[in-house]
Amino acid sequence: MLKIRGIIVGILLLAGVIVSAEYYLRSDKSPLLKLSPQTVRFAGWKPSETMYLTPPVSRTIKQTAESGRLINVRYDENGFRVGPKKPTQKNHILFLGDECTLATNVEAEQTYIAIWQEKQDRYLKQFSLRSGRFVNAAQPDGCPLLWLLQDHNRFARFPVKFVMCVLTPQSFRNDLQVRRSITFDSQGFPVSGYHPYARPLESKQPTQFDNLIQSQLVKLGIPILRELFLGKETDKNQGSALKRIESDLISSSEREALAMMALEPLIELRERIRSRGGEVILVYLPDMGEVLTLKRKMSSGKTPVLLATKTGQAVLDEKSQNYRDIVQGFAQKHQFRLCDTSTFFISDQSPERYFSEDRIRLSIEGHEKIAELLMDFFSDKTAESQTERKR
Repeated sequence: MLKIRGIIVGILLLAGVIVSAEYYLRSDKSPLLKLSPQTVRFAGWKPSETMYLTPPVSRTIKQTAESGRLINVRYDENGFRVGPKKPTQKNHILFLGDECTLATNVEAEQTYIAIWQEKQDRYLKQFSLRSGRFVNAAQPDGCPLLWLLQDHNRFARFPVKFVMCVLTPQSFRNDLQVRRSITFDSQGFPVSGYHPYARPLESKQPTQFDNLIQSQLVKLGIPILRELFLGKETDKNQGSALKRIESDLISSSEREALAMMALEPLIELRERIRSRGGEVILVYLPDMGEVLTLKRKMSSGKTPVLLATKTGQAVLDEKSQNYRDIVQGFAQKHQFRLCDTSTFFISDQSPERYFSEDRIRLSIEGHEKIAELLMDFFSDKTAESQTERKR
């Protein structure tokens, strides 16, 4: 009898531990962050039928950096990422981008937007002036189509002088995914959509198995068991998967047409911004894969072609083509100002230090360098404008 009582007490204690752990994981999911790429990737954004993703509003989302340190990603009432102290001055520069600009792998103060803001404020302080607020309006899966879809709801209400559209190789892949998920009417307005990570509505009563699958303990345990029996997915494997996706697009005869289509929403977006008194400027940020590709082409010994950019000259193989080339051609054709940061990365001897472990987002040192390049770009732009006015 004593043994039976011990077993019953043990079962009750175990049930209590399980219930307590389940309650804790549902109230504070920070332990899940390291094991849930989906949670980390979307940083609190939720699926939307017409805008693809809806931003978190007046919320703080906990994210985990590569170092394992928790980062608080704060969003204001418009879903823009802000630091601990929300700036009060008038909006001045709005940054539209993807995961690279949202930068949930670093603190808000470590992003190139905040660094540039601080440098600009420090410079203007000696003249008793203040710069406007620099706004991080980037989003997961960001691309020109998503920026255009969200313009009326989020961006149109702000008086901005400049809108920086930050493009990366990921922006083109994002566009492809968004177009597959949203249905547009004949006028080009989104009428319905299905985000690939949205859960379908269940018409039937959930079974016990369905309830079990929704358990946070089960969600936490499945990745551990998968890693235990199948091994951890290495960065090399992840890079190969990404390369396969990109190769499928590049090897297709429609690659350039699809990439140009991804940029087309920028034309309408620029008209909207201009009607509100602002100006659109394009910024191109390569990822580590594209930087290495360009470097290999430079050292191949083939006759290069010099392409003039705003920040200098880039050496490209005559037959080579990549996303960076397409952005340059688009900017030249439609007369967009372009700050192409690729030039710096191609010429640097060890560009890998400017990227995080995923080889897509920037490291802290990378954010510092981009802030520097953008400041130089705007200094040249200001001097150029003053020269034109004198003439």
